[in-house]
Amino acid sequence: MDKLVELKRGDDDASKTWGGNTEKDILAYIVKDLQKDLKSIGTFTGTENGIFGPKTEKALKIFQWTCANIDKCIKNKMTVTRIKKATIIASGVLNKATNDELKMWIKNSQVVTGDLIRISFSDLTNIEAGPNFKKLSAKKVFKDEIVISKGAKKLLEDLNEKAKKKSVTIKLNQAFREHGVRVSGAVVTPANKSQHLIGHALDCNIVDGTSWNNSSDFKNKKHTQNAKDIVKDLKIAGYRWGGDFIPVDTPHFDSKIESLTFAYDAKFFLNQRMISEGHNIPKDNL
Repeated sequence: MDKLVELKRGDDDASKTWGGNTEKDILAYIVKDLQKDLKSIGTFTGTENGIFGPKTEKALKIFQWTCANIDKCIKNKMTVTRIKKATIIASGVLNKATNDELKMWIKNSQVVTGDLIRISFSDLTNIEAGPNFKKLSAKKVFKDEIVISKGAKKLLEDLNEKAKKKSVTIKLNQAFREHGVRVSGAVVTPANKSQHLIGHALDCNIVDGTSWNNSSDFKNKKHTQNAKDIVKDLKIAGYRWGGDFIPVDTPHFDSKIESLTFAYDAKFFLNQRMISEGHNIPKDNL
């Protein structure tokens, strides 16, 4: 059996540099082979040039992160549940654990996918589509459905529960957002690394009687007591409130993934890819 060389950034097939060392003979598995496999499973979008640069490293890290954090994959154009998530660190180095997992994915013709889910408004007692709510371009997403990350499902459930308790209606204007799509009716300029782009944020109005508790109401401190209580309760539960942002962005709640972490980059790639590649977005019932 050929010895596994841990391919990593800086390796180059042309100079026979693999694992940081220059070899005399061609290895059984080189950078170009890795790039081909990563393209097959859906994380590498560059040219298979045999140079282990930033794009190859990122593609490998996304695969590693997926193995440890996403319980779904695409197989035969269908979304299937993976039997077991692998405990692999997103190091960007092709170690044995990563190599073994990658070979299994290739053998089973698996492709990476994200963690977006669809939830029907009809499953929510106190959340409805707002006037600015638009369905996604994805063909299998219907106009009466919300698309969010599975990681933000609890936020949606908690918001619905708090609204029900206060007998108010949440008018949802935006959840997951497709990258590059113009945002209409935005109170502030959308952030380049918005939580909406990974499906972890909700923009809404808290409709309490005749008051919509919009951005102007919050700015001028004319929001209702019920709206104030909901904001307080969700902040206590650990969610972020747009009123604490600079600049202020209300009404907005999110279940934040730090935008400077690789987890954000990986989820951005995977969840945006679900739309651009036409992946099935699983239906989730509350």
